[in-house]
Amino acid sequence: RVRVRVMRVGVSHKSTLEHRKLMPSPSLVLTALLPLAIGLGMLFLQSPDHDQVAPRTWPPPVPRIERTVEQHELLAIAHTRQPVVLARSPARGWRALDRWTPEYLQRHLGNVSAYTHTESSFITFHDHKPLEFVLPPTERAHHTTKRNISITQLYQEEGEEGDTQQGSFYHFSMAMDAVAAVAPALLADIAPHQAFFAGTEGRQINMWLGRAGLATHMHFDATWNFFVQVRGQKRITLVSPAASVSQYPCLHPFYGHARASLDEVLRTVEDSHVMVAEVSAGEVLAIPPYWWHHVQTCAPSVSVNVWALAPEYITLETIYRMPIPFEATWPHAMLLSSLRVWIDLLVRRALLASVLEREIAFGAGGGAAHVRTSLVARRYAHLLTTHWAKPDTQMAAVCARPTMTLFDDDSLLIDKIEAGLNKPVTALQSIKDLDIRATCIFNYIEHVVALVVEPTAVIAFFATCAH
Repeated sequence: RVRVRVMRVGVSHKSTLEHRKLMPSPSLVLTALLPLAIGLGMLFLQSPDHDQVAPRTWPPPVPRIERTVEQHELLAIAHTRQPVVLARSPARGWRALDRWTPEYLQRHLGNVSAYTHTESSFITFHDHKPLEFVLPPTERAHHTTKRNISITQLYQEEGEEGDTQQGSFYHFSMAMDAVAAVAPALLADIAPHQAFFAGTEGRQINMWLGRAGLATHMHFDATWNFFVQVRGQKRITLVSPAASVSQYPCLHPFYGHARASLDEVLRTVEDSHVMVAEVSAGEVLAIPPYWWHHVQTCAPSVSVNVWALAPEYITLETIYRMPIPFEATWPHAMLLSSLRVWIDLLVRRALLASVLEREIAFGAGGGAAHVRTSLVARRYAHLLTTHWAKPDTQMAAVCARPTMTLFDDDSLLIDKIEAGLNKPVTALQSIKDLDIRATCIFNYIEHVVALVVEPTAVIAFFATCAH
């Protein structure tokens, strides 16, 4: 674009009238100058010296540390709770970087048992979840079917000569403890690895193998996670815990996974919550606890990740073991009423007092009812139209009443519920990140609801009593 600045020149009224007779009309001037302006503009745009504005990179890249990172620095890096790529970490000394070719792995592992899917995106299926009944019988088989194949078959590209996958996608992962039982040399190949454990509990190392084109669906883990790329390349899209991501309930077999595709998630979350890492052989990505991540395999790949349980997970597991202030002998209507009051008191004491300090992902100012609505919207919206969401007559009657009018004449019962919340609230308040605390509170609410009502009534409760 050519900017034309019109400047007013100070002249007398008389001279202006005299010159006006000699000047051509404005339309004629513009008509004459227009080709010249266009030509100058094109010349300006084509000039190699023109300072062009660089296009915005989105999502922005994860920060990188290019210098050599020593073992003693890894714990501090993890505890910043920010994603970072380590270009030169202790993993650079792993023999696996040179040795772990498909032929080497085949020689040591032999055939492997790999998940087989008709889709390239993989979702982990968690067994023994209370809401497994909402899935059709074929769904479990779709996500848990395995096939015994060679490493060569695992890496075959679709349509490649000798391709035996026949439209299937194979996903292979195995804990390194199990790998070492079969091939101890493989565990020795990733030494030293102890420094990558960022916590003391729930330590686990996993091996991941797969061909280009495979993806792991957007999910989060309640663990510290150092992700080491041994061979090939992966593109990992990360989303902050502060983002509002629709997800499966914690009682669902797909817990921890986003309900939407990667593209849909990126369309709905704020730009500031997203970043992406391109991780090549020898590089390490630190993924903080509760950060959403989608993993795309860009080339035939071998990866190793090192997990340790995050303190928030350990805290929540401790809370699950605490007694709840309900009696099995209470009538069903009384249990439902008490559960509603318990949820609101929990939210007010464990979360809303702290929300005054900072607005969290689902917003502030709406009180306990707003938080309940957020829980249902994020985790149960896709189940509200199913027949499982229809309450029985008693549940419908109890949930039709405003929560805080349920026990107008029974302050002792309120006191009992309040007292039963003291320990869980104290434990939850120890979780400093409010977004992660909200996630843990949502999980705790689901956990207690499943204990108080039948699993088949959980969806109806959230649809009727918490919505």
